[in-house]
Amino acid sequence: MLPRPAPRRGLSLIEVLLALTILVISLAALSQLLDLGSDHGSQARATTRGTRLAQGKMAEVEAGVVPLTGEMTGNFEGDDAAWKFTVTPEPAGPPNLYTVTVRVSRSLKGEFEIALTQMIFDPTVMGSAAQAERPRRKPRPPTRQRPVRLRVPRPREEQRRDAPLDPHPLDPPGGVHAPRNSPRDPD
Repeated sequence: MLPRPAPRRGLSLIEVLLALTILVISLAALSQLLDLGSDHGSQARATTRGTRLAQGKMAEVEAGVVPLTGEMTGNFEGDDAAWKFTVTPEPAGPPNLYTVTVRVSRSLKGEFEIALTQMIFDPTVMGSAAQAERPRRKPRPPTRQRPVRLRVPRPREEQRRDAPLDPHPLDPPGGVHAPRNSPRDPD
């Protein structure tokens, strides 16, 4: 018999190339996931910041700092200088009631916009709570009061000991437990 060759130690070139290919593909997938995660994170931060800026601008409209005379556009100041706003008031039917839309936008890998809409009374016409008066009520015409009559229960006519005092509300008119010749029995 021929002697068997000794088993080889180590990896072949094909095994090394296959392992490197799997490593490169997995690193490419992980980098795509990291990019996607960071994009979603920055969009979430922009949504939060834009919503807060829109709520702040809407609070300015409610306080009367921003007039409701027409559309107003501009940029925010300070750290938020990259954000633009547009305030659009539209009459909503009743006098001094407006549907106000505040749009806040920024260019962030494309145009990013937050819109907030709310119905608001014109604060310049509303006044304050200190100026409000209590509504006056019309005096009611005097009503004729009826005298109160007290009903005194009359003593029952003869009652037998075995007859129940008060019938159950679901019992028939003659009573289920009433004896035959009781005063409540119609026979």
